Amino acid sequence: MDRKYKKEDPRSEKIDITRIIGGLTMIIIIGGIMVCAIFMFSKNNYSISRIITISSAVIALFALLYTYLTYSSIDSVNKLSRMDGNVLENENYITEFSVLVLRYRETTNAEILKHVKYTFKKLLSSKHISGAKMSDNLQEIVDVLRPMAFMLNNLDKNDEEKIKGQLSRTIQKIESRIDSFNEMSDGSTKLMRETVKLIKGIFFYQRYRSEEKRNKSVELLKVNQSILKNKASRSLYYNYRGLIFYNGAMDKIRDTLYPNVKTVKGLFKISILKEMPSKVNPSNMESYDMVMMSLEEAINYHQKALELIGDDPLGNAYIQYDLARALYFYNLFKGLKTTEWISAMNKAVFYRARLYMTAQELIKSKELEDYENLSKKKKRNNEQPIIQDDSTYMIRGYLFQWIKAKEMKALLEISLGLPVTDNYGSIISGAGVYGEEVLKYISHDDVPGFKNDRKFKKDIEEYIRNSQK
Repeated sequence: MDRKYKKEDPRSEKIDITRIIGGLTMIIIIGGIMVCAIFMFSKNNYSISRIITISSAVIALFALLYTYLTYSSIDSVNKLSRMDGNVLENENYITEFSVLVLRYRETTNAEILKHVKYTFKKLLSSKHISGAKMSDNLQEIVDVLRPMAFMLNNLDKNDEEKIKGQLSRTIQKIESRIDSFNEMSDGSTKLMRETVKLIKGIFFYQRYRSEEKRNKSVELLKVNQSILKNKASRSLYYNYRGLIFYNGAMDKIRDTLYPNVKTVKGLFKISILKEMPSKVNPSNMESYDMVMMSLEEAINYHQKALELIGDDPLGNAYIQYDLARALYFYNLFKGLKTTEWISAMNKAVFYRARLYMTAQELIKSKELEDYENLSKKKKRNNEQPIIQDDSTYMIRGYLFQWIKAKEMKALLEISLGLPVTDNYGSIISGAGVYGEEVLKYISHDDVPGFKNDRKFKKDIEEYIRNSQK
């Protein structure tokens, strides 16, 4: 699906001062010609009075145009500085999932990231953008940050560095643009600056984690979260602060207990997770207190994010998953038998399935609507609308996320010797006796356009096969 997204005219808000000055000049020239003509050709005694009358009229017109020019200049400043009604200051604003799905309808990762880059660059397209418009554009970027994680994770190796570099440079240009934007009040400018810091911090976090490297960026720690106002921005901030603490704890666990494991993802093997409790000794384990403190902070931040968003499906699909992992390792290291993490992971699976099915219905409905808007001639050439399941990259992204959550849940339950359950709590396979039912639960075809290494699935299959021997 080769979609063209509408580009805005950067001159749309520009005041045409040149035209006003040109009109002013013409009036002066015409007035001067008329005065000269009267003075040269008039033969009566009233020529001087006529000159004075015409000169007065020209001066009056000049004053009128000057007044209009002054008013236009003031009005243009008001337009630039106007912030009323912008979403950054709307405390109840939350990212609308349906808008996101219908906005990004591209079919490949390369196409959707091209659209994302355009979203970033809209802030740089005009020197005469208003404060409210700039805020809306910033919020568009904030809204796409969550799904951007799976876009960056699944980049083609040949394009990876190029695209990440382009996005990084664009963010730096946006930061410079906001810093030089002085037409608004100090409070509004600060809000936009903190929002750019949030965007920058999350992007750099995603960039490093997609490469399975330690997060070298501290940009998110520079954000003054008390200035952020809407729920979308604040929940993202809390969620990613929690992820920074969680990954800090996981890096410590890997360094201390499993230094030969190359990545944090490598810790998610049933054999390692089953062995881990026996290796945890608070008195002997270096950095135990640091690990526990980091996990506690991660849980605290994720719970703060959940309190803000309520039943928002997009936020819950990500935050519940992140909370579940932090709770799992916190309980593992504390030796607790509580199953709070299972409840959180069940919600993550439920919300990811909901996003996938909702996205499917939205795109099908949109494609039918587009078909109905075709001309009769085009309809004759294409009698039936072509509606394909999982046609957009965004839909496939949420299918992939749903599969990933199901596999993670089953793997963690098996590692603790618990029954494998579905997201409603119904038992799929009893504790310690895992069979074909589990394999059927996690069985899915590979998702086109995604790195389908399926390490969790392969580990579960191998464990079940070995336990049946």
